[in-house]
Amino acid sequence: MYCIYTNSTITSDNSNIEHIIPLSLGGKNGFTIRVNKNANSDLGDKLDGAIVKDFFINHTKRAKGYIGHSKKITKYKINATIATTGEKVEIRYIGKDNYLYNPKTKKRYTEEEKKQSPLNISTPFTVNNLRIRFVAKVLLGTGYFIYGDAFKEYADHKSLRRIMDWNLLDKNNKLVNIPVGLMDEFSEVPDTTEKWDRTLRIVCKAIDSSCVILIIAPKQIIGAVGIGGRYIGAINFKANGRKLGYKKGPADGIIIAIQNNKIIKTSFHKFLKKIQDLISAKNNCYTCT
Repeated sequence: MYCIYTNSTITSDNSNIEHIIPLSLGGKNGFTIRVNKNANSDLGDKLDGAIVKDFFINHTKRAKGYIGHSKKITKYKINATIATTGEKVEIRYIGKDNYLYNPKTKKRYTEEEKKQSPLNISTPFTVNNLRIRFVAKVLLGTGYFIYGDAFKEYADHKSLRRIMDWNLLDKNNKLVNIPVGLMDEFSEVPDTTEKWDRTLRIVCKAIDSSCVILIIAPKQIIGAVGIGGRYIGAINFKANGRKLGYKKGPADGIIIAIQNNKIIKTSFHKFLKKIQDLISAKNNCYTCT
């Protein structure tokens, strides 16, 4: 067997099942591959575990009711201060619900008290490489899930692996040049890629579930990842698209989505046309009267 995460041969003894999108982020049993056991544990702890705790992604996870292996309702809290009194409190989230709590006095505020307490919130958000590393990991797994050894042979999985491991510095601690394009949901998008960025955001929102998008071109793949309808990011990497099923044109590709607890595989071209038809019908409706 082969592990796409480590680019190495594995056996049954030193491998286990990897959920390409974690169950806690809307993944599904069956959307899996076998990978090196140690690598899976390390990535699960340092990458999957970290992305699940991200403030915005955690909000989406709770709103969608995603739960992981534990089957426990998600709990989360952020620190805040009541603006009028300076009292330090917590906003505690349990699943889709939340309440205001003072950990010092053990007071749980009523809904009316919460509405009357203006808050200064310290949003636990920092711009880092977490999203794009997670996207690289999901694209590695999805590519191998769909294409098997052909992905290993005809796609630049090496660059995806370097991004996943954030192994991008040379011996002089300088950023190496790798032949990819990177963007996440908070990136400043150049004019040359603005159209694709907007399209991917629309598609992820329309799917409204966790998904992976692979847009195939003759010499490259644009891969994007969405969690619960939220666009996370995309990577443009080299590939021999003609060896990976390229046939039609600029909108050729595959979408894998987890909808209604099922793994759905569809054509990117067909899904995009469906969205365009819906938008066109809606616009026509405004003018038809």
